[in-house]
Amino acid sequence: RARAPTQDLRSTPRHTMFALRRTATSIPKVGARALFSTEIPVGAVARVIRAHVGDEATAIKADAIVASVQDGLKAQPGYVKTVRTVCKGEWAYEIAVVFESGGTFGDYMEGDFRESVMAPALGEFVKLATEPDALYQGNRVYDEL
Repeated sequence: RARAPTQDLRSTPRHTMFALRRTATSIPKVGARALFSTEIPVGAVARVIRAHVGDEATAIKADAIVASVQDGLKAQPGYVKTVRTVCKGEWAYEIAVVFESGGTFGDYMEGDFRESVMAPALGEFVKLATEPDALYQGNRVYDEL
């Protein structure tokens, strides 16, 4: 189910508006886990954001944005780590912010920190994307095998 964004999107650039709209979806709470298959248990959960950034200089700028939110992320209950991958052939830049459980991830997704710190950082990240409308965000079960 979608919920209305808390930010006034009329004053937001078009490409940022599309990215922020994608963040406005909520995830089922842990109690709603029965909606999902039980074959793959849900332990740690990651929020994944991916975009093409065009070149190394822009990837370095993206790294600076990610670094600017790390202290705040580390203070979030259940935060485990942030993982960054970059494909230097197509300049695909991907971040995964990992939480220890669906519950702590859900708290993060509904929390003030995400709205007040992460959403503005995402807005800055979107400006770096070569195709802002193609920015991807999603949630993943996270396991290290």
